[in-house]
Amino acid sequence: MKKNLAVFLLILLSGCDDKKVVTPPLTAEQNKELDIFLSRVRADMVYMPAGTFLMGDFCSEMRKGGAFCTSDKNNKPAHQVELSAFSISKKKITHEDYSFYLKISGRPPQQFEKPWRNKALSEMTAIKGGPAIINWREADNYCTWLRKQTGFNYSLPTEAQWEYAARNKGGYVSIATDDGSLRHNRKTDVGDNFATDYDRQTISEQLGIDSQYVFFPVDKYPP
Repeated sequence: MKKNLAVFLLILLSGCDDKKVVTPPLTAEQNKELDIFLSRVRADMVYMPAGTFLMGDFCSEMRKGGAFCTSDKNNKPAHQVELSAFSISKKKITHEDYSFYLKISGRPPQQFEKPWRNKALSEMTAIKGGPAIINWREADNYCTWLRKQTGFNYSLPTEAQWEYAARNKGGYVSIATDDGSLRHNRKTDVGDNFATDYDRQTISEQLGIDSQYVFFPVDKYPP
């Protein structure tokens, strides 16, 4: 069964058109950097076995006819989905790694026409190890580049693949944390396995940025 390797990236801002890019010849040092980068990307992949799961709002089924998790109609009706085996990155790609990809592939750095977008991007990437801020097309271009560099079938995950992985192979897990619960210190509301408003406000005050632009390092919390 052919594996489908998937990478998930944060989608927030629209970028510039991706024009035809001619990658310049790499130096020996750049080739070494690229090998290290690709080795790390491969090491971050987590194998997901083939399986069938109930995709969508499963709460009524779990509660034997009880209440649903959400009123969102897009999550209904829950339905059985069968997936082939695939692998998915354990973390989102960081903005540093995305910048490396742009540089090594001969693409220009991220830049927007409107100053407020550049300011927002700067604040969104203020924290080291935070997720890349890119749109769907840019994410797909990155996966295409990985596919060419490695020969593996890298792609963005489908909605079903993402849900299957986030719910631990399709289990009845409504919150994608390491144990399905939200743990926090009630005295300060500091999150133990998820980001709270208190966490974001604290960091935004330290960095002098708007709290809505706080994105923590991709490995800050348990998977």
